[in-house]
Amino acid sequence: MKLQHRSFSGKVFRPSPEVQTDEDLGLFIISTPWGARENATKVISTIKEYLIALRSDTDSTSPFPRLTCLSANANNLRIAAMLANDELYRQENANEYLGGVELFAFSIAERELSWIQLGHPNVFLRRPKRGLLPIGCHLDLPMDLSTEDTLLPPLPSAVMGLDASVNFLGGSFIPQSGDQFIMVSRSSLPENFFMVRDGSYDIPKMTKILADDNPEIAFWIGLLTL
Repeated sequence: MKLQHRSFSGKVFRPSPEVQTDEDLGLFIISTPWGARENATKVISTIKEYLIALRSDTDSTSPFPRLTCLSANANNLRIAAMLANDELYRQENANEYLGGVELFAFSIAERELSWIQLGHPNVFLRRPKRGLLPIGCHLDLPMDLSTEDTLLPPLPSAVMGLDASVNFLGGSFIPQSGDQFIMVSRSSLPENFFMVRDGSYDIPKMTKILADDNPEIAFWIGLLTL
């Protein structure tokens, strides 16, 4: 896996994520903190520790029910994320809201890529001659109130750790050689972002498109090649 990413500072604040790739586990995680930054690293650590523990004890009892509609790989990733949510809730937010985390993560096992998401970034699969295929998208809370003249700061509508239960989005597919993930944490995307010619997506070009659209909007963008 090869990752390129960049943060762009604007007039309004948006936190930059913690990003981690683990080739040995086939694991990729983007953890974006709203509140204390260490919450993002705690989420990453909890997910990794659970998946590493499974390797040494495949018959271990799961702390959460496994869903029959999901594969073993998808279940493992979901349970790891639920553990991270549970720990964040108990340690930070059980008595009062102190901070939450947006999450996108995927795990590759036996040719299957399983992903899970809550909040940003917006994620698109780029496959040659197929354009951009939406994987997971997120709408900020201020979307209905922001206008061209009144730009409201971003505020996520879904984060980990605010409640004991959490509704992750997710799915699975078989990746192909040359697949890329384009990931953007930004309140909105301009039309011409989706009109880049096939084969021409790169970090400098995409950054320029977003910055030219509105230099006051902060964003994070990443390009991951499998």
